[in-house]
Amino acid sequence: MRFCYNARGSLDETINHLRAVLDLDYCPKDLSENLRARADEVHKMLNGYIDWLKEKKIGEKEPGANLMYVKTA
Repeated sequence: MRFCYNARGSLDETINHLRAVLDLDYCPKDLSENLRARADEVHKMLNGYIDWLKEKKIGEKEPGANLMYVKTA
């Protein structure tokens, strides 16, 4: 579970970098939107996997297991 939380945090950082890249005009808007859509899909899959692990009680005693996740827009 801990690795899933780490992966989700890294994905959130990547999404923030995508916002900065778009704001600074470092890449075309369509590419940024495509990458963001892919990141959002991975975020949903990762959250689903975390929920499945919680349901199966795999890693329930891991640090951070009781933390709530925030859906990014």
